[in-house]
Amino acid sequence: MADHTAIAFEQVQREELSRPGPGAGLAFSGGGIRSATFCLGVLQALALKGKLRSFDYLSTVSGGGYIGGWFSAWLHRKGIDKVEAELKKSAATGQPEPAEVQWLRRYSNYLTPRVGVLSADALTVVATWLRNVFLNALILVSLVGAVHFGLVAMLSVMDFLMHHPKFNGYLSLGLASMGLAAIVLNLTLAYRRVAPGEGAVQRQKWVLILSAVPLLSAAVTGGVWLLAQKFEPGQWVDFLPIALIAIVIALGVGSLGTLRSLGLSVSKLVAYMVSAGVALSVGVALCMLLIALWPYYPVDLAQSGAAFSANLVAPILTYGPSSMLLIFGICICLWIGLVGRQFSEDSREWWSRLGGWIIFLALCWMAITLLTFYVPAWIAAAHDLGSGWVNAMAGSVWLASIPVVLKLLGSNERGPQSNAKLKRLLLNLALSLFAIGIFVLIAAGTGSLINVLSGMNYPETASTRADYEDAFLKSLDSFSDLTLPFAPWLSPALAGASLGAAIALVLAWRVDINRFSLHNMYKNRLIRCYLGASNAQRKAQPFTGFDHQDDLPLMDLVTTAKGEPQRPFHIVNTALNLVQGAELAWQERKAASFVLTPKYCGFQLHPSQGNSRLSQQPSELPAFRPTAQYASQDPSGEDLGMTLGMAMATSGAAASPNQGYHSQPSLAVLMTFLNIRLGRWSPNPARGAWRQSSPTLGLSYLLAELSGNSNEARDFVYLSDGGHFENMAVYELVRRKCSVIVAVDCGADPTRAFEDLGNMIRKCRIDFGCEIEIDLSAMFAQGEAGLSQKSFAVGVIHYNKNDPQAPKGKLIYLKPTLKKERTESVDLLNYKSGDDSFPQQATADQWFDESQFESYRKLGFDIGCECLDELGDLL
Repeated sequence: MADHTAIAFEQVQREELSRPGPGAGLAFSGGGIRSATFCLGVLQALALKGKLRSFDYLSTVSGGGYIGGWFSAWLHRKGIDKVEAELKKSAATGQPEPAEVQWLRRYSNYLTPRVGVLSADALTVVATWLRNVFLNALILVSLVGAVHFGLVAMLSVMDFLMHHPKFNGYLSLGLASMGLAAIVLNLTLAYRRVAPGEGAVQRQKWVLILSAVPLLSAAVTGGVWLLAQKFEPGQWVDFLPIALIAIVIALGVGSLGTLRSLGLSVSKLVAYMVSAGVALSVGVALCMLLIALWPYYPVDLAQSGAAFSANLVAPILTYGPSSMLLIFGICICLWIGLVGRQFSEDSREWWSRLGGWIIFLALCWMAITLLTFYVPAWIAAAHDLGSGWVNAMAGSVWLASIPVVLKLLGSNERGPQSNAKLKRLLLNLALSLFAIGIFVLIAAGTGSLINVLSGMNYPETASTRADYEDAFLKSLDSFSDLTLPFAPWLSPALAGASLGAAIALVLAWRVDINRFSLHNMYKNRLIRCYLGASNAQRKAQPFTGFDHQDDLPLMDLVTTAKGEPQRPFHIVNTALNLVQGAELAWQERKAASFVLTPKYCGFQLHPSQGNSRLSQQPSELPAFRPTAQYASQDPSGEDLGMTLGMAMATSGAAASPNQGYHSQPSLAVLMTFLNIRLGRWSPNPARGAWRQSSPTLGLSYLLAELSGNSNEARDFVYLSDGGHFENMAVYELVRRKCSVIVAVDCGADPTRAFEDLGNMIRKCRIDFGCEIEIDLSAMFAQGEAGLSQKSFAVGVIHYNKNDPQAPKGKLIYLKPTLKKERTESVDLLNYKSGDDSFPQQATADQWFDESQFESYRKLGFDIGCECLDELGDLL
């Protein structure tokens, strides 16, 4: 439930600055340690030129947040005077660097400071990852396994329904009536115009619950009822009453729903009833045709007792529901077509949307039943028929999909369009192969476990391909000989379903979704490197090397340790993932800006393209909460509020299953199962649980992460790398209408496409109505070497271009660049000669050596000094 005491952005902005008027902002972009090290050089240049005090805001994202956190922590502990004086010390002034900078050099390999695959640091990371993979995979595998076990146990229910066809027929009719009654209700209300927040029963969730789910259930039981018997002339006595009742219900549904809005004229009523009668007659004929064509028939029920073959049960449960839904869809299509012009367009659209969801549910049902009943048999038969090297090759191909995906994801090279398309194709194929393989393995394991527990095994030999069909049918017979209620596989299936569900629930309760991702591992190492640098009283734990005093509560950065207002005011940018959000205009973005600052944490969704609906939805209100109380309640006492280290790690959570506009469903499956999860589930400021640090039961959130179903409507929202929304950290400074913005763009851009700059300009125009003009002609790559004439440019921010008197802003844009004149220092040119990708090395490289660190720092310092010498009067 929404808590309407959340405050809007206007109040947040008023409290951020101690003086009125627009401020000046410094923005450090994403780009991992490459960005952090380059921006360190820029900070040193600003200090040397006496410009650090010119900024009111420091906006950071991802890798820029590393050095931004380092700078803010140092400011808080020592104050601006001390920091500026120390940052001036460098080779340019002939003074040794301060200890805080030397610390960064020491920990340039911040994830594993001790180099070597077998170092204690590297093995600790591996051990942490393996532990968390095991725990999270156990939750997911237990849950999926419980579904498979439940479907196997459901075979006994189907057997019962087969032996009681009258009961089954009326059960199917009752379920169908529920769904059809809900359809009548929705069609009756379909023409009522409702305000936002009203008309709950007409919303998609309730249409699915009240209409689609009962229809699917009716299709399951109805498929069993229809296909489990071969009708003889005497059986029509039992069939006709059910058919007549179905005809009456269908005629009622066909008439009442839409005629309420069109007027109950006799001609229209006749047209609807006749059309419904014809459609239903065709449906009955299709049912009879399906019975005639259905290849699986049981032995006489009166003589067979409780013995029933899975060659009947499993296929009916797999294909029966889809067949029934297909017939239902054909009848509806025929009915709508025969009614013709008298059927309204609104009703046709409503039926089409319902039909789409029914198709989706039918496909999901078929997929899970195929995995449960057929995949184990196929694998067993293939294992027996195929030679060892074929099976080994199949497994190797599946395992090879993982490094292929990681390689393609880690590559940031941009080549010709054809190469980009090929890369996307290979990535999608590899991701799909992995996702399918995971579920196939779980299904196979479930089937094997049931067979072992029930004392039955698949055929041991099938020497030739001619034996394939026989082996397949015998494999299915492992579900045979049902003797209710003591079928040999029923007890293991029920026990497996119960145990799997229990394991998933208990672990989801005890295994915190945030602490047992990679978030804390990543956070701890960032804190040690970037926040521990300025902790003069640091007392590391002797065995681990960590000191929890390195970190700072984010709210403490409002003032320095001496009680003075701390400037610049730090804004940490993260991405609020809206992979399945409500706003259609955000289907490309799939994310929004979520900021973490010393005073307030939260977000404000901007309606796109004139859509103002969002501002009226309680779950989507502009929502900011005081940082001092945000996420401050933790039963364990470990996480008592948002810290600078937590904010820094969340802002840099690039490797996450949900990645804003980079999100892909199959990628989410891979990253969730492999626990490559750096993002954080944080409390939703627009909801009542905003003080709670983490979900009490993380199962639904883990499934949302797996399925890419993150949005802004839950009690917790999924935050990831701010670059998944806007990678330059300029968006929030433009929102605050800063008069001057110095933007350091260190995102990976080997082809000088300026993608992050273009993305920022586009979003600021759409959301804030401002226009940013900047001339980049001197910064584009020149010649074969890809070098440029300049490393910076100046642009104009028109906050209101239609008003000549409106205030404007200046955008000073810097980018890591080697100029075609090759005027850089010898050591930079030497490093470039050894690595042609410098200064655009892959962001995946987070292990810098001394030469790499110094080259990026020196380049940032030189470009910063050059820019300030030419443009210093703008600050």
